[in-house]
Amino acid sequence: MIKLTRDGKYGLTIRFDLHGVNDLIEAFQNALNGAQGNIELDEPAMVGNKKIKKLAFSCNNELDQLSYDVSSLIFELEDEVLEYNLGRLGECIESLQFAPAELCEVRFGKINMTIYGILENS
Repeated sequence: MIKLTRDGKYGLTIRFDLHGVNDLIEAFQNALNGAQGNIELDEPAMVGNKKIKKLAFSCNNELDQLSYDVSSLIFELEDEVLEYNLGRLGECIESLQFAPAELCEVRFGKINMTIYGILENS
């Protein structure tokens, strides 16, 4: 399970269970390997006036940023951010905890947004 919620003007939360952790690990690993990592959301999310059905992750070593594409949110993250969160997600499987909740900060248009991750019970 992976769900996305908007938390005010400056935050997005990716909510996931243990199956979602594995999906995130696969998507981040694909991004590190030069491919795009795609995740279908379990239910569409509204971000602004856009309906989001998919999250896409890619590696961009210039600036962590977020953009729209049709019904997707595209995360372009530095390799260090991807590697760091891969380690945290791996630990999450063992400890059943994901803390601190901050995954990353991204530039989204003219604002900086914090992306949070919340592990929910399966």
